[in-house]
Amino acid sequence: VSVGVNGGSAPPGVPHNTAFLWRDEASGEQMYAMWHPGGYGGQQTGGLYPYVSYAGDCVVTPGWETALCFAWRGDNAGPAEPEEVKADFATLRSEFPGADVFASTFDAFVAELAVAPLDLPVVTEEVGDSWIMGVQSDAHKTMEYRALQ
Repeated sequence: VSVGVNGGSAPPGVPHNTAFLWRDEASGEQMYAMWHPGGYGGQQTGGLYPYVSYAGDCVVTPGWETALCFAWRGDNAGPAEPEEVKADFATLRSEFPGADVFASTFDAFVAELAVAPLDLPVVTEEVGDSWIMGVQSDAHKTMEYRALQ
């Protein structure tokens, strides 16, 4: 799962901009997760192409040479123009010198991640909804509040 945290709320206490495992201790089920604080990532402002990605938005996992960089456009903005894609690639090539920069998918990235010999951080706690702001974003506080009613 990949989550861009609402820019209007604090990011949860999980690793940011790196891959980790979220595990349900009761069932043993787990999944790969990537959290990006402050929005979707890959949306920059300014310049000729305001959506050019930069390295700080990428999922970079220590001990692994593969990174995942986002190139989202704003909500309802449609697909990127070819010039924007070229600008994204040029920016990433400058920020990751010598890297093979290419378009791919989340599925391909996670398939490669799954076989990489990595010791990923593991999170077992409830993460909560990062798009809800206020008390309702905290499951424990919500439970206590409901108990008081």
